[in-house]
Amino acid sequence: MVGMQTTPTPVRWDGAVNAWTVRPGLHRMGRAEWLTDAGWAELARAGVAAVIDLRMPQEVRRREHDPAHEGVPRGVTWENHPIEDADDAEFRARFDPYPNHPAHYPDLLERYPDRIGAAMARTLEAAEVGGAVLHCSAGRDRTGLLTALLLQLPELPGGVADRDEQHAVYTAGVRGINDYRRTAKVPHPYERWVPPEDWDAHLAERLAALDEVLDAWPADRVRALLPR
Repeated sequence: MVGMQTTPTPVRWDGAVNAWTVRPGLHRMGRAEWLTDAGWAELARAGVAAVIDLRMPQEVRRREHDPAHEGVPRGVTWENHPIEDADDAEFRARFDPYPNHPAHYPDLLERYPDRIGAAMARTLEAAEVGGAVLHCSAGRDRTGLLTALLLQLPELPGGVADRDEQHAVYTAGVRGINDYRRTAKVPHPYERWVPPEDWDAHLAERLAALDEVLDAWPADRVRALLPR
């Protein structure tokens, strides 16, 4: 049964990039290192119980222009739940430079179902006790995969998302990081800002790939990923 459609709303935690509330208790964003101490405090006041980082361990590091950070506030946990294996050379060789599109979601699901299921389960648990923040690097693709799967589940507060909501949530993540790329202090090594004249085509082919994943992964199949 399809639940009530909601619209992702921007989150204004200080320093946060590409940050959105998807459903009550479920948020998404880009790298946690972008948050300032004030932003972490705002996140804690919002009731967030866990920040769930989907990146591989070697990605988790501070960069030159990241703000100083005194630590995660009391009552909030930061947890690394990578949904890829950095040592899986065969998988890494298939994607240059990395999985960065919904067309790659089926490959991730085929290769790492247990990792994805564990991250989903922890997100649901944290959402139930206050709130969960999902993030990867850009807050777009790995975060987009987990968010899309969670929105297929009736267990999520608000129920199963309709297709319009799925599109709105994914679009928010794509647009949010694209807006950041336009003015970023340090250019990304592989990705560039998509200008308005190219935006519609850029988004349309991503949404088409997302639709194929959603059609192939209804609630019962998504639920089977969760640890038993």
